[in-house]
Amino acid sequence: MLRITAGRYRGHRLQAPAGLWLRPTGDRIKQSIYNVLQDLIPGARVLDLCAGTGNLGLEAWSRGAAEVVLVEHSRRALAVLAGNWRRLGGSPHVRVVQDDAVHALRTLPAGSFDVVFADPPYDAGLEAPLLQALEQARPGWFVLQHGRAWRLTRLPDGYRLFRSRRFGDTVVDFLVREEAADGGAQAQGGVVPGDV
Repeated sequence: MLRITAGRYRGHRLQAPAGLWLRPTGDRIKQSIYNVLQDLIPGARVLDLCAGTGNLGLEAWSRGAAEVVLVEHSRRALAVLAGNWRRLGGSPHVRVVQDDAVHALRTLPAGSFDVVFADPPYDAGLEAPLLQALEQARPGWFVLQHGRAWRLTRLPDGYRLFRSRRFGDTVVDFLVREEAADGGAQAQGGVVPGDV
């Protein structure tokens, strides 16, 4: 069962389709992500790429984000995502967009978002193209989920690895733009990167 874990919609259930074709972020991983980002979310502009059910982006909306854009390429997943958005009131400050994640990131004006989540299918090979596109979009924070077989070997220019956590077969990398690092790292007590 997926649910919103904090904020104005806390406890609200999100629908997820049966079967393995969609892999929503579980509560344990989501809670770990938001433990790092909790002070950055209120008032933030948030982009959720490969949004699937909308679990990460709708959590940000519940926690006080000013704007959330949910990007999903699959028509099948988009129907689930749109349904979850409607169940949370269908706010105009939350937009559901059908697009390819890399294309969406490449076409953004630099600095359009404070936080970007990306949870691409592990077998799609999107990690490196997303990191390349990051140099154009330049969000303050980029949170990438990937399978443990893939490794972050090169950071985009102007970014550093703030933290990396492993949860079974899933790894979550937190990248922060150097200009945004001061406030974020201090707000979290200076978390040391590399705790995989």
